[in-house]
Amino acid sequence: MAALRPGASGSSLTAGVPRRLLLRFVAAGLAALLLLALAAGFALRRVATREAVNDAAELSSIAARSVSGLVTDGLAEGEPAEVARFDAAVRERVLAAPIVRVKLWDATGTVVYSDDERLIGDHFGFDGEELEVLSEGGVEAEVGDLDKPENRFEPKDRPLLEVYQQVVTPSGEPMLLETYQEFSSVAAEATTTFREVLPGLLVAMLLLEALQLPLAWTLVKRLQAGQRERELLLRRALDASDDERRRIARDLHDGVVQTLVSVSYGLSAVQERATASDPDVGSAVASASSVTRQGIQELRSLLVDIYPPSLAASGLGAALSDLAAPLAGQGIDVRLDVPTDVALPWEVEALLYRVAREALRNVATHAHASSVDVTVRRVDGRVRLAVSDDGRGLPAGHSPDGHFGLRMMHDLAAGAGGTFSASPGPDGGTLVEVEVPTP
Repeated sequence: MAALRPGASGSSLTAGVPRRLLLRFVAAGLAALLLLALAAGFALRRVATREAVNDAAELSSIAARSVSGLVTDGLAEGEPAEVARFDAAVRERVLAAPIVRVKLWDATGTVVYSDDERLIGDHFGFDGEELEVLSEGGVEAEVGDLDKPENRFEPKDRPLLEVYQQVVTPSGEPMLLETYQEFSSVAAEATTTFREVLPGLLVAMLLLEALQLPLAWTLVKRLQAGQRERELLLRRALDASDDERRRIARDLHDGVVQTLVSVSYGLSAVQERATASDPDVGSAVASASSVTRQGIQELRSLLVDIYPPSLAASGLGAALSDLAAPLAGQGIDVRLDVPTDVALPWEVEALLYRVAREALRNVATHAHASSVDVTVRRVDGRVRLAVSDDGRGLPAGHSPDGHFGLRMMHDLAAGAGGTFSASPGPDGGTLVEVEVPTP
């Protein structure tokens, strides 16, 4: 087959590959960036809430220290004067937004003081964390459970943050000072922190994505250069194979075929004289002449298979018809369905011819088929070649990578921006399909 014309290259069919790869990279990067932003936002929100809770606990601790000096033994025993003095200090120094409630507990879990007088004297007991603060000191903050009996007077639609801190009477008796803050203030502080930090984080992520784009473009260009080099090497190998096929075809045609033609003519001339003198010799000469003519016919069929001049001269349909001729000689019914009005670029015709030649060669050599269908269709800017036989089909565990011919067809299709597949046919046998875009 003639070499590809200058300028005919599968690269023209894949010129948009780098842009598509870059767009895929950008899309994947943005998707990853979105997921990372969501995860970072969730984590940042938790951190901001935790920091807001710590700030609220620190505020309550400062407020509690301002009245801790007024926690006396008399207050612990419920003396009215001490309770009144402590209440006045609490209302002056502590009860201000966002703190809305103050309680003082003794070691038994009894409310000694509350700015809500209805709770004073009630006994509720302690949870584990409250007992830990009471015995070891420190500060503990948690969202209050409004369903607890101790919170029965609190509005159910106002979440509260409870902060516990140990205080000690002059006699050394530990007590628990509890303050309530509106959780909405904590949430508002967390939201403010979140809004201040998140934009900077997003900008940093976007800058990272932008910095990756030149690197991605460089990698894509290198990938494209490698693909072009691979296509060029494959094309050179195919062109070298075509040149070798032409040389072999020329040598066979000008050498062996011409010699056999001369022998055939000589045997035909000898046959008449030999038959006249000795019928047995004449029969032998006639048989030799017949075998010689059959050999000439087979060699000429081989020449057509090696180098089909019909592809360049008459187009794809004629070349495929020439490919089918040897199979018909083997008794295989070949049905060609190639539209007469299909006009394809030379490089596409050459690619389809190469794939059809390899597929039909496999049918003749391995398939043991009785019939084969070859169809060509052009739809929506693409052309599709299908070769379907009714032979024994593909072997178990078939892989294109293990067959040079199938791998070559796959590489040819991929180099032209198309697809190739070899699979079991709908009615048994093998279905080989190749589909490539057409300019």
